[in-house]
Amino acid sequence: MIKYFLIFFLFSTPLLSHDFAYFVSGDNCTTLKTVKQAQYPLHNSLIIPPGTYIHQGIHYDMSREGVYRIGDIGKSHIQRVVYNKNFLTLMKSLAWVHWHGYEDDQKSFSDKMKIAETRKIQMICGSASYFYQAILNSYNIQSRIVLFLTLDPWNSYDNGHTLIEVKQNNDWYLWDVDLKRYFLNDKYQLDALQFCDAQNSQYTIYRYSSALVFGNCTSNSYDYSFYFEGNLISEDSLKRWYKHCAQVLMIEENGLWYFTCEERHASRVNSYGMPTKYMPRDEFKARFYPHKKIPRDH
Repeated sequence: MIKYFLIFFLFSTPLLSHDFAYFVSGDNCTTLKTVKQAQYPLHNSLIIPPGTYIHQGIHYDMSREGVYRIGDIGKSHIQRVVYNKNFLTLMKSLAWVHWHGYEDDQKSFSDKMKIAETRKIQMICGSASYFYQAILNSYNIQSRIVLFLTLDPWNSYDNGHTLIEVKQNNDWYLWDVDLKRYFLNDKYQLDALQFCDAQNSQYTIYRYSSALVFGNCTSNSYDYSFYFEGNLISEDSLKRWYKHCAQVLMIEENGLWYFTCEERHASRVNSYGMPTKYMPRDEFKARFYPHKKIPRDH
């Protein structure tokens, strides 16, 4: 009888400890709670449903949406995102999963999802935007890729910026998932077209996560971190950089980039080397922003 009791005790009671086990919700971090009996072994997947899970003999409460990290220093660690239905929490959670860098930029989506189970992914703005889009689409959250192209002299490192728009309540809202920002005026969270228009007026940049932005920014043996970080020192410096980028708005649809700008710039944009199609502003707006935006709480 004692033998069977000991077997039950060993498999039902946490006997191990980890060097760290914490839960992040938004920008709040708390120690991860344990339970007496978990429901499931921990899934080998980055994004999992709420529940109680067993990891290396410890029974954890992972019933709240957010980011969970568990590890032993110098040995191993894991990361999971718990998602149910809260879109904003998902966006804030994914902000902790990646930072700006080149190491994983060219890897496949499935490889990035696997990597993110055990460390932060390094991607630049375009790859990060497509990564988010793939995740959102898998949960039937409609999103699309938008690109800002500068009309300043082009170079090899800073000709624009890639972001995503997410559709909610029939309206589109712009998210800079690379820099973990979105944008507001006195009435709305802005869409991409409104953001371009706002470059000559007042708007507010809102940082929706305090997660670190930059990882390894070395490409072709040059470290771009000083340059990139200079754009983030203050809201004014970031606005100057956004104004540099947001001169031409391009939206991808079925492999074609539709764009609008002053018609005199259209031939130059078409020469950038992408499959593009110019549209006058009214036609562009009717195609991509057909609904009048309703003010909402930020």
